[in-house]
Amino acid sequence: MATKSRNTNFFIKAICIILSVVFMTGAFHFVYQLVDTVQYYDISIEDFDSGSLKNKTLADTNYLATYFNEDILTIKAEMINEPEKIREFIKQNRKKIVDCYMQSYRESKENEGEIYDCICELDYSGITLSLPAYLYDIQINPDDSGKEAEEKANAIVDRYISRKDYTDLFNGYNLGEVRPDLKYYVTDKKEKKTATSFEKGVKKEDTLNNNYAFTVVDGKLTCSPEFEGLFTERNYDFITDKNYDIYAYVDESFGESVSVSNQYISYINGAKEAKKRNPKMLVLCAGAAFILALAFVVYSFVVCGKKMRDGKVKLAWIDYIPTDIHLIASAAAIGGLITAVVAIFAEGIGNQADPLVQKYMYYGVLALVALIWALFIEFMTSFIRACKSEKRLYKNTLVYFFIKYVIVKPISFFIRKFKEFVSYNPDNFKKPIKRGAVLYFIVNAVLFVIAVIGAAADFAPLSALMALLLVAFNIASAVYVIRYVIALDKIIYAAKTKTAPMVDYNKLPQSLKILVNSLQYTRQELNEAVNKAVRDEHMRTELITNVSHDLKTPLTSIINYVDLLKTCDIQDETAKEYIDILDEKGSRLKRLIEDLIEASKITSGVITLNPVNLSLSELGAQAVYERQSEFAENGLELVFKGDNGNVTAFADGNKTFRVIENLLSNARKYSAKGSRVYCDVYETQNYSIFEIKNISSAPL
Repeated sequence: MATKSRNTNFFIKAICIILSVVFMTGAFHFVYQLVDTVQYYDISIEDFDSGSLKNKTLADTNYLATYFNEDILTIKAEMINEPEKIREFIKQNRKKIVDCYMQSYRESKENEGEIYDCICELDYSGITLSLPAYLYDIQINPDDSGKEAEEKANAIVDRYISRKDYTDLFNGYNLGEVRPDLKYYVTDKKEKKTATSFEKGVKKEDTLNNNYAFTVVDGKLTCSPEFEGLFTERNYDFITDKNYDIYAYVDESFGESVSVSNQYISYINGAKEAKKRNPKMLVLCAGAAFILALAFVVYSFVVCGKKMRDGKVKLAWIDYIPTDIHLIASAAAIGGLITAVVAIFAEGIGNQADPLVQKYMYYGVLALVALIWALFIEFMTSFIRACKSEKRLYKNTLVYFFIKYVIVKPISFFIRKFKEFVSYNPDNFKKPIKRGAVLYFIVNAVLFVIAVIGAAADFAPLSALMALLLVAFNIASAVYVIRYVIALDKIIYAAKTKTAPMVDYNKLPQSLKILVNSLQYTRQELNEAVNKAVRDEHMRTELITNVSHDLKTPLTSIINYVDLLKTCDIQDETAKEYIDILDEKGSRLKRLIEDLIEASKITSGVITLNPVNLSLSELGAQAVYERQSEFAENGLELVFKGDNGNVTAFADGNKTFRVIENLLSNARKYSAKGSRVYCDVYETQNYSIFEIKNISSAPL
C-alpha cells in the first residue's frame, strides 16, 4: 500500500510539473501574439477589446510608411550621390559650416565647458547632408581660444572637402539596399535622371493597378485602396519635393520564391494576420495560463520533499550534486536558452520571408521556453528538497565541502593539538606555563629572523609581512593575557559577593573553568542550606496554622456555652461575674488565635488582600475616636489632625484598619504618662500617609 501511495504521489507531481510547463508555454505564446499585435497597430490598453482592430487598415500600422520613406530617400540619395558636386557644394557653404561649429563652441564656453555634439545639417537636393564636428580626430574644445577653434573648424571642413565618398553623410540613410519587393520608378526632373527597378515591359502608368501602390507626381500623392491614408500622419519629404516623380508598388509574388529579410509583403501579411486577433482575449488567456502555471508550480514546490516514515526526506539523484554547482549549471543553461530565444526573434523569425520557415522557428522558440521553465522548476524542487533534508542547504554546497575539509578541519586539528600541548593540569601547572612561554619566544624569534632575512635579501614584501605577523602575534598574546586577568578578576569578585561569575564559561581557559566549577559547587551547597531553612520555616508556619485551627474548635464551643449561660436565669452575682470573666477571656483568646493565624498567613505569603479606593482620613478618624477613652484612662491625650481634607488610598480596608489599631495600641502602651500622642493623615509624593508621633516612656 505504501508503494502504491508513493507511486500515486509521484505521478501527481509529474502531472503538475508538465501542466505548469504547458501553461507557461501557452502564456508566452499569447503574450507574443499580443506584443506582435501591438507592434503592428500600436493599440493602447483601453483598446483591448473584441472590436479594437475591426476598423484598422494598413494606414494604422507602424513603420510601413516609414519604410517607404527610407527606401525612397535612399533611392534619391543614390541618384544625387556625386562626389564632385557634393564637394563643390561644401566649398560653397564653408562659412555656414564654420559658423555652425563656432556657435556650438561659444555655447560650450558659456555653459562652463560642457561639450555639445555639433552637427551642421545642409539641404542638398532635398536630402539632408549631415556634417558632424566630431567625425574626425580634430576636436574643438571649450578651452581653445577663438582663433584656435576657428582654425580647427576650417580644418574639419577641409577634411570633408577631401573625402572621396559621401555615402554616410546623408542624415539617417547609409544607402543600404532598397527592400527587394519594392518596385519603383523615380525621376529627378531637375537633373533629368531616372532610377528604376521596373521589369521590362512594365509601364509606370499601370502602377496603381497593383494592390499595394502609390505615386507622387508634381507633389500630388495618389494611393491604391489598400494604402489609402497611409502617408497622412506625417508630411514626408519625398511627397512634398516636386522635383521628383515617384511610381512605386509592392511586388506580391517576390517573397513566394525568395527568402529575403525585411520585406514589405511580409510586414503587410503580418499586419493582416494581427488584425484577426482579439487583444482582450489574448490578455485573458495569457493571464489565465500564467496563473495556472504558477499554481501548479507552487503546488509542486509545496509537496516536494515530503518526509517518509523514518522522518527523512527522499532525495533524487540530482539532489546529490552540490547546490552551488547545480545553480551555476542551471543558470548557464537558462541564460543560454534565453539568449537563443532572443537571437531567433532578432535575427530569425522577423527576417524570414518563408511562412513555413517562420512557423517552424516559432515552434522551436516555444520548445525553448518550455525547456527554460522546466529547468527552473527542476532546480527549485531540488533546492527545496535540499533545504528540507537533513543535509540542509549549506551542507550541500561545494563551498561548504571545501571550507570544511580543506580549511576548517586542518586548522581545528592543529588548534586541538596546540591546546593539548599547553592545556592546564591542576596537579602540574608549571609544565603548560613553561610550554606557553617557550612557544611565545620561539614564534617571536622565527618571525623576527624571517623579517631580517627578507630585509637582508632586499625583499620588502616578505619583511613587511613578517613584521605585520610579529605585531599581530604579540597583540593577540597580550589580548589573551588581559582577557585571562579580567575573567579571573570577575570570578574573584563573584566569590567575594557570593554571586554567579559574569563570564562566558565556554570561552574560559581550562584553569578558570575549574575555578568556576568550584564556586558553583559552593553556591549549590549554600542554596541547598537556604532551601532547607525555608522548608523548616514553612513547616513551622504550617504547625502554627494547624494548631491554631485545632484550638479554635473547642474555643468556639466554650464561647457558645458562655453565651447560653448568659441567657439562663442565674441570680448569684458571683456566678454572673465569673460568666463575664469567661466571656472576656474567651473573646480575647479568640482574637489572639485569629491574630496568630493571620500572622502565619502573612509569613507564608498566602494572605488574600481585597484593595479598594477608601478614605484614609475617615478610617484613621474612626480608629482614633474609638481609642480616645483608652488613651484617657492611661493618662494620655490623643490628638488627631487629619480632618483637614479627604485623603484616599487604594488598600484593603480591614487590614489597614487593623494596622492602624496596632499602631495606636503600641502608642498607648509605650508612650510617657501625661504626654500627647499626635495622629495625622496627609498626602506626599503620590503616597497617602498615616502618621503617629509620641514620646516614649523609656529612653530609646
